[in-house]
This record gives sequence, structure tokens and C-alpha cells, in this order.
Amino acid sequence: MNLIEHKNEALTRLRVTTRAAHERVDEAFSHYNLESKISYISFLKAHAKVLPLVENWLKSFQNLPEWEGRSELLRHDLASLQSDFPPTLGWARRTEEGAALGGLYVIDGSRLGAKFLSSRLGAGFPSSYLSAPQKKGSWSRLLSEIQTQMVDKGEAFQDDVIAGARAVFELFYESALSEME
Repeated sequence: MNLIEHKNEALTRLRVTTRAAHERVDEAFSHYNLESKISYISFLKAHAKVLPLVENWLKSFQNLPEWEGRSELLRHDLASLQSDFPPTLGWARRTEEGAALGGLYVIDGSRLGAKFLSSRLGAGFPSSYLSAPQKKGSWSRLLSEIQTQMVDKGEAFQDDVIAGARAVFELFYESALSEME
């Protein structure tokens, strides 16, 4: 197996082992009607209970690839809808650098789905959060960095990346359900 195949294998492992958690989150959030103001506010609040928590956690790691937070955009959209910003969920933060890389994979990857969802918003709804611009090539650079680190740092590091991604997916899932009640 050559180096490129080995790198792709690491990223494939991340995608495959987190697919079920990712699909669960997508399914939970698919129940929100983004054309309804009340439902859209609940959707944003579900994100607001998690995103600042994860972004603050990521800021505690010095060696992560470059990323841009979106919590303030989320705060802006909720304020535009005359809604309070909810408190974040409780969470036992992982301390491994690999886990943080997995968390970054989840929140940065969510930008891709957000662009699609922004096209489903009700007329006149604020969309700073969902339509946040992403620097050209940043997603592919992040994936490349994840691949490289997963290969270079070994299987235990890969396990940490996967565990971190799963933990963040689980937070979003729990939050999605909490706002549907």
C-alpha cells in the first residue's frame, strides 16, 4: 500500500466509523421546519446549546488547523428573531488533541450542510449562521491535515479523532432532541 492509499484509508475510517452518528444528527435536525419562525428559532437554539461549547473547547488546543468560529453569527440570528441565546449543554470535555481534531471535523463539516439548509429558510429570516462564508479550499485543507495527522500519529490518535467526532455529533443530537420537546 502506498502513502496516498494509507492516508485515504485513515480518512475513510473516520467517515465510516462516524457515519451512523452523523446520520442520526441529520435525521434529528430534519424534523425542524425552517420555513416556520418558531421551528427555525428552535433549530438555532439547538445549535446554540452546542456550538459555543465546542468552539471554546477547540480554542484550548494550540496545534489545530486554522478554523473560524460561528457562534457570534448564531447569536446575531437569534437576536434578530428576538430570541435569547440559550445556555450551553453540560459536557465532559475530552483532553486529547486528536479528539479536538475530530470535533473540528464535525463543526467545520457542518458548514457544508448549512449552505444547503439556508436555501430552505422562510422569507426574510436571518441567515448569518447558515450562510457563513468559508475560505476557499479550507475544507479540503482540513481533510488533508486530518489525514496526515491520523497517519503520522498512529492508531491511538485515530481512535481519539473518532471519539472526539462522535462526542460532538452526540452533543448535537441531544440538543436537537431537547429543542423538539
